[in-house]
Amino acid sequence: MPRPPRYNETGIYHVINRGVERRNVFIDDADYQKFMSLMADLTDKYGIKIHSFCLMSNHYHILLETLTDNLSEALKHLNVNYSKYFNSVNQRSGHLWQGRFKSFPVFDETQFWTVAKYIERNPIAAGIAAHIENYPYQSYHLMVADNHPFHFLLEESKIVSMGLSDYREFMDTPLQNEWLKSVYKVHRTNKNVSKQVLEHSLASFFEVEGERNDKIRQSYRYGYTHSDIAKYLDISRMTVNKIVNNNSY
Repeated sequence: MPRPPRYNETGIYHVINRGVERRNVFIDDADYQKFMSLMADLTDKYGIKIHSFCLMSNHYHILLETLTDNLSEALKHLNVNYSKYFNSVNQRSGHLWQGRFKSFPVFDETQFWTVAKYIERNPIAAGIAAHIENYPYQSYHLMVADNHPFHFLLEESKIVSMGLSDYREFMDTPLQNEWLKSVYKVHRTNKNVSKQVLEHSLASFFEVEGERNDKIRQSYRYGYTHSDIAKYLDISRMTVNKIVNNNSY
């Protein structure tokens, strides 16, 4: 069965990929430097803006912005060329990545800064750094080190626009897990209409006053599935189905 097409519209995305079987894809400093040089290709060859990133030993996170519909093409360049490099250096063959990269559209400022904080604080969450400034393979480090050879990757980054002192203060506060969960469960692509993105979050239907069942029917008509709504409200799909199909429920 052919794989479904990836949502590829212009915009901001949180992109993730992991090593096959969660194996390390970065072993020494040269590996991290090579990957960042390929990230530079994304800005030079594909016109992509890098807003934030973190390279961990067995996976990476990048918060980026596309200006044309070239996300898949650009990430293929990044992943394939790094795989060729890594396999050559380590005299190995076969797949390096677990599969196609994952990408999550980011639609608003709240989502953007939540994802940026999650990415930057990855080393803390993994227990490999007590403070983010101690981890060298992420955007925060590039922001602090003006003389870093890849400092230019952040030339058009929104995190730079915040200013270093404000960004440091923002990053020093822990990320609430519920904030992060909300980023990935409230937006979907409407499968019934090709490439129609649901830019109104599911949460937005329930944050205003009104009768719950009406909100359920409105969000369903907009494009959210019974499963989306049931998971968000912590009720059964059967209950949602009855509400959607029977106004007297």
